Amino acid sequence: RRVLVRDKSILNMMWHPDVYFANARIAEFHTVTQPNFLVWIESDGSILYDTRISLVVLCTLNLEKWPLDSQRCNLRILSYAYDTDQLEIEWKGEDPITRNSGIGMSDMHIIDLYPGLCDGNYSTGTWSCVTAEFHVKREITHHVMQSYVPTTLIVVISWFSFWLDVEAVPARVSLAITTLLTLSTQASAARMALPEVSYMKAIDVWMGACMMFVFGVMIEFTIVNYAQRQGRKCTRREMLNETEKDEEEKREGKISVSERARNLITRIRGTTEHHEQLVEESTPAPLRHFTPPTRLLMADSSIEEEESFE
Repeated sequence: RRVLVRDKSILNMMWHPDVYFANARIAEFHTVTQPNFLVWIESDGSILYDTRISLVVLCTLNLEKWPLDSQRCNLRILSYAYDTDQLEIEWKGEDPITRNSGIGMSDMHIIDLYPGLCDGNYSTGTWSCVTAEFHVKREITHHVMQSYVPTTLIVVISWFSFWLDVEAVPARVSLAITTLLTLSTQASAARMALPEVSYMKAIDVWMGACMMFVFGVMIEFTIVNYAQRQGRKCTRREMLNETEKDEEEKREGKISVSERARNLITRIRGTTEHHEQLVEESTPAPLRHFTPPTRLLMADSSIEEEESFE
């Protein structure tokens, strides 16, 4: 029949391994309401020592795929004073690590637990060591709702400027700048929840791609606005050229008309002079310089008036 030992003083008089957790940063025993430990002494002399300890363990994370990442964290257990010649630590059974399924983490879930060995050679000797590897995967639902969905909607909202008039410059610029600032705020909030690392993370790639899409909207608007203004300048230049051309044609038309009139007048004058010359040549010489008497002219005019009156 096994014997239960609950007295701390008896436990202190018994020899038990001086194991410690090599990568633990904080460790504490639970003492509420009594020290949480038990010792079973079997009839064959074997001893079972069970105690409750809370640990904060260092785990080096690879955040390149964050928040789509999975991590492997090790818990190393070894003796502090005894080497392998005096103490060997090993796992008991094929499945020595068990866990409470009712206990979990809010942002990660445990995929599997792997027991292992980590015996190491040091300058002072060879030391026995065992490891417990925790394979955990991050829950993605929270990050989808907090990061991916809002940023996707912001990018889609920035595309609304494609349906706005090109001349609506304040509306398009304010929409692009607002969405860009909102994305910057989202990226800053995502970075604040993470430790500073020297490499790029998956969330950084996503945020950068979203910002590039919004920045592309601003570039598109700038190019379209510039092309429209250049088109207006070309149109105005063409209109001015056409106006100048029309005025020049009108001016040339007026010049040609005046030249035609001048030529016509010259021809008429030439014809008149030629006719007068022919009349003068056909008139007898005594009559060329004949001037009728004044009385005869007056009589002729009075006769013409009477005839017209009758």
